[in-house]
Amino acid sequence: MTVEAALLACMQPDVLPALLDAGLPQDTRGLLPSRLRPDERMQMVLDGADDALWGAAWERCRSECVSEPGWDVLFT
Repeated sequence: MTVEAALLACMQPDVLPALLDAGLPQDTRGLLPSRLRPDERMQMVLDGADDALWGAAWERCRSECVSEPGWDVLFT
């Protein structure tokens, strides 16, 4: 769930309006600020997250989902 949330956050920038405003040229990489590029946004998440964050997220996931059907297979 944490990874999904991170990926969704990275895919939410207002890229389409920026591309439309730019007239959809062949190579738009130089026209868009890096904060609008999904790959750059994902790298910011990865750079800012450490093992403690992912460990805490996993433990929270386990505590919230352990009683749901099928999750026991994942946790083992």
